[in-house]
Amino acid sequence: MIINFSVENWRSFKNKASLSMLATREKQHKHRVPYISKYGINILPIASVYGGNASGKSNFFQALDTLKLIIVEGIEPKNAIPIEPFFLDSGYTNKATSFEIEMLIDEVIYKYCVSATRKEILEEKLIEVSSEAEFIVYERNNQIIKLGDDKFRNERLKLIIDGNMTRRNQTFLNLAINLNFEPFFNIWNFFNKITVISPHSKYLATENLLEERSNKSINNMLSKLDTGISRIGGENIDINSLSLSSEGREAVSNLSEGELLRIGRIIIKRKDGNLVAQRLVSYHRRTDNSEVYFGLDMESDGSQRALDILPAIVDLQYCDKIFVIDEIDRSLHTTLTGTFIEEYLNNCSENKRAQLLMTTHDTQLMTQDIFRRDEIWFTERQNDGSSDLFSLAEFDIRADLDIRKNYLQGRFGGIPNIAMYHRCKKEASSSEEI
Repeated sequence: MIINFSVENWRSFKNKASLSMLATREKQHKHRVPYISKYGINILPIASVYGGNASGKSNFFQALDTLKLIIVEGIEPKNAIPIEPFFLDSGYTNKATSFEIEMLIDEVIYKYCVSATRKEILEEKLIEVSSEAEFIVYERNNQIIKLGDDKFRNERLKLIIDGNMTRRNQTFLNLAINLNFEPFFNIWNFFNKITVISPHSKYLATENLLEERSNKSINNMLSKLDTGISRIGGENIDINSLSLSSEGREAVSNLSEGELLRIGRIIIKRKDGNLVAQRLVSYHRRTDNSEVYFGLDMESDGSQRALDILPAIVDLQYCDKIFVIDEIDRSLHTTLTGTFIEEYLNNCSENKRAQLLMTTHDTQLMTQDIFRRDEIWFTERQNDGSSDLFSLAEFDIRADLDIRKNYLQGRFGGIPNIAMYHRCKKEASSSEEI
């Protein structure tokens, strides 16, 4: 689970911005907030970020996706690190961008910090946190890497450091994992479980829609959503009818038993020695109760978006993954978005370790019936073009306050500055108590 994520000098975030998933003392919806007994803390299972257009919501989570990239995949030797500093102040253009994440992995807290330019990693540090103290695993300053506390003086790790193989554009964490240093595999796996779904991307787990357990769960949810789709299934297609590139044909021929390859909404797998191709289709009921199937491109944008998100919601029920869904409400009616969120939250408990982070403009969801106050965040663009990120928990408000109404009146910020939203709705009609 993510405990805290911070970024500085990244896109619209000039100054350090932090999203804390540590629960406050608020008692609302406490039954669904995971409790970490070793540390005596509660970590929130969800965070919803609101803000005007171009206020920085997407930028913040793209920073998390970039951090995942440089750790899990790494950067090719001659490629630049995909760092994008704050360009609206020339003093920041050549400064390093910094990422910092605090995470719970197998009930142990770790902190990882890295600062980089497009050319090189300048600083890097991994820390293990016990219930009483912090222990440095390793730290890096430019190309000099040192082991930290005695408990981490692993001989193999020392050999990797002494080998001086870390490239300037490579994190030491990525190198150690590539060299099969097993104690870091759990950290690699943590980042690998983070999935960021942008407004126009799909959660590419199409095979989940065809896998029996997930298919059953998804079809059960579809019956609640009033999309007109009765179920999702797979249509067998002739693999020779597919227009594949030379690389695609090679990838298909190299599939081993049980492996699968996704091409758009088509799944190709090797089963019992044979190649099988299936296209994802949706079934609708005719008036005589028989079924007819549609290609998914015949479905509405909202239905397609729902099918992009549904596998993630199902995964969150069964797996301790972390999903970031940018503009979760895109093309969806507010009741559908609310159903997705409530379906996830109904499966949260003190023992679950999944998380859903999201951005949205859907103020109908901004209610304390759904969210705790510490689960609602805002981004706001400042006069110099930089973004600020802050939590509703910073405001002293009543537990029964109509958050949506007060947000739209401009009392919390995080709304488009249209003449300061008509001067904060005429000072909110002479100010009601919050």
